[in-house]
Amino acid sequence: MDYKKYRKILFVSSFTPPLNAGSGRNAYNFASFLAERGYHITLLSLNRKGKFTRKEIVNKIKIIRLLYFNYNLFSKVLSVFIILPGYVKFVAQSEVVFIYGGNIIGFELIILIGKILKKKIIFQSLLMQEDDIGTLVKRRLGGRIRKNILNQISIYFSLNPEFSKIWTNIFGSNEKVFESVQGVNTGIFYKVDEKQKGRLREKLGLSNDRLIIITIGYLIERKGFSGIFKLLTDLNFPFYYLVVGDYSVPKEHYMYNFNQEMKELHKLGKEILGEKVIFTGPKTNISEYLNASDIFLFNSSYKP
Repeated sequence: MDYKKYRKILFVSSFTPPLNAGSGRNAYNFASFLAERGYHITLLSLNRKGKFTRKEIVNKIKIIRLLYFNYNLFSKVLSVFIILPGYVKFVAQSEVVFIYGGNIIGFELIILIGKILKKKIIFQSLLMQEDDIGTLVKRRLGGRIRKNILNQISIYFSLNPEFSKIWTNIFGSNEKVFESVQGVNTGIFYKVDEKQKGRLREKLGLSNDRLIIITIGYLIERKGFSGIFKLLTDLNFPFYYLVVGDYSVPKEHYMYNFNQEMKELHKLGKEILGEKVIFTGPKTNISEYLNASDIFLFNSSYKP
């Protein structure tokens, strides 16, 4: 596909900033990268209960949030009459459609609309056992139909060899697979020397005489925290374990269903590690916490 030919790109994700959802952040970051290089970018998401601005332009990106009333099943069904016309409108206005994840409401419709309107469609899975192609086609409702729909995409953006392998096993070919990591904004995330690290630790109120291990994300079981807490008790040297992210959210938050789980893991971490674990809550200066630390621990749980 000649990317220079396609200038109007639609990104579709379940969430957008200011919400701290990984998929939304990744979509926004990639969209920003392309917008800075002259592409016309629209980022389409859902506006749960009308909480956020419906339309805004941020860093040259047009952000559109379609109203979605997720109060109950009846309101969700009614919301389809708002969401579907929005999908048609913005897909029609684009040349390339980039779908971030299989948990977007009606992503199958976006693919079909794009196919009918002869758009280039890119689909990316985000989490193993959640929206990898194998999991999507095995869902009880419409699995076989979903498989046929997914086969209509132009490119499957695979984040690792495992995603690629599953696609190939399902469809018998890797012709549509483009495998690459997400990428990093080196203007924000970069290595610092020991003096800079020391200054950052002082600024953040962190000790200079301990090894600092850091994890970033919501305090939920899927991230493997209970196992990590227990594993860290085997370390026989001084350390701090920083958990940067929400561990308690208000009722209107999209992660509220995990609130009790967060509270239980927060309690467990304190019981097991005591003062060695520091729950910072959500932070906007993530790069400073990373640069002040010694080890980044990526601990999402996946059992093949």
